[in-house]
Amino acid sequence: MTSRLPAPHLLRLLEDGDKSPMGLGNKLYEDHLDQGGEGPSRRRPPTSPLNPWVCCPRACPRIGRGTRLFVIREEFVALTGSPLIAAILNQLLYWSQRVSDFDLFWNEETFSSPQGIPKFQYGWFYKKAQDLIEETMINVTPATLRRYLAFLIERGWIQTRTNPQYTWDRRTQYRVKLRKLCADLQKKGHRLQGFETYETLFHSQKDICEKEELSTACLTSKTENASLKERLL
Repeated sequence: MTSRLPAPHLLRLLEDGDKSPMGLGNKLYEDHLDQGGEGPSRRRPPTSPLNPWVCCPRACPRIGRGTRLFVIREEFVALTGSPLIAAILNQLLYWSQRVSDFDLFWNEETFSSPQGIPKFQYGWFYKKAQDLIEETMINVTPATLRRYLAFLIERGWIQTRTNPQYTWDRRTQYRVKLRKLCADLQKKGHRLQGFETYETLFHSQKDICEKEELSTACLTSKTENASLKERLL
């Protein structure tokens, strides 16, 4: 009777005392093999509880040695026209969900008037250009990254400022304009996956169309409204 042995590269991982792929410890991995497993189990990578499509490299599984996984939203690629810029927008949205005042940021975006230029106080965070490059693994220069950020700012999806309390702190802080982002995604026929629906976030499609002067095409049909009510019930 022949014994069941894992592949040579898996044996090497166990002998070296290294962590096995997908974050399983040696003991758990040996148990997995004893139960008839052929190799690393296929587990879904950990994601943000509020945003299932954003995956930060620090929280991503390492497949083998030093390999990281990053997920890009399809709707952001359609919106920006570039997977690299979409990756930056993706990561900025990820960090906006991890600010300590996220609840206040959410309320500020939801209930702020779309008319005029409101002074937003919540949802700001600081990130170095090099940190964004390393986290997204897009392998560009800081100058190129700044051009990507300028594109996002010009389109109105990202806001920037310096520290309002300490004038000597000239580091750039970022804030995602969630309301604008959702509205422009809807124009492209997309929704921001993982967040509240557009109707719930901004109260009604009709209100959005009137205040933002969007086309009447964004109004949902009676059938869609009825199905939405059924889902909410």
